[in-house]
Amino acid sequence: MALRGARLFATAVIGGAVLLTGCGGTTEQDSGPGATIDDPLAAGPESLVEEGPAADLRRAVNESMATTTFRAEGPSPAFPDAQQVMWSDPEVGVRVSLSSEVSDGEMFCQDGVVYTSVPLFAARMQESGDLVDVPAEARDGFVSVQVGDDCGALFEVPPGARFAPDQDTVVEGTVTTALVSSGGGVTETYLASTEAPHHLLRSESEFADGGGTTVYGSFGDPVEIRMPDEAAVMSTEEFFNLVQPG
Repeated sequence: MALRGARLFATAVIGGAVLLTGCGGTTEQDSGPGATIDDPLAAGPESLVEEGPAADLRRAVNESMATTTFRAEGPSPAFPDAQQVMWSDPEVGVRVSLSSEVSDGEMFCQDGVVYTSVPLFAARMQESGDLVDVPAEARDGFVSVQVGDDCGALFEVPPGARFAPDQDTVVEGTVTTALVSSGGGVTETYLASTEAPHHLLRSESEFADGGGTTVYGSFGDPVEIRMPDEAAVMSTEEFFNLVQPG
């Protein structure tokens, strides 16, 4: 079984906003066991040093989001009708709960490793044209993919975001500055607190199958994130050894 579906799912989950990010660039690679995933988490340090007020605010927002707990809720491009809730704790990692008519499931990220629940992983594969038959004993497991050194790209404002003064507004009593980023068929407008702490408060997404508003909040509140048990985790190779073509 080719890894095309796994690659597409990982790209959608990581770069496209199963974690609400949407604007990370992705590139299609050759399929097969040796395939790589080209996504925002795996991109590593920025190749160019951005300068200017917009870049400074972007860095401040990303630093703020990376150093506090928070909750976010909004649409996901994983499936046309998908909605998701994300919790982040810089001491633990990130958890995403996704619901849709196609499939429900969870995704976790810790230290650059993404863990996707098997039903969600398989459903996204099927949406991409790779039909699989998942054994009952594997349905409570998680498929792991190493995609980088950390999970920041799941909530960061991406490089290249620019000011959009006409979209500056007030969110829940807080004056915000708009940063807009476009790429890969997705346009994302980020509304961040103008004054420190520069939390990301809202984002507006537009992508091929829909879009909508993501709301961020509960900054600094306790968050409970329990990573999957090691015994329940399998690699993509182990997953494909368990499934048969549908």
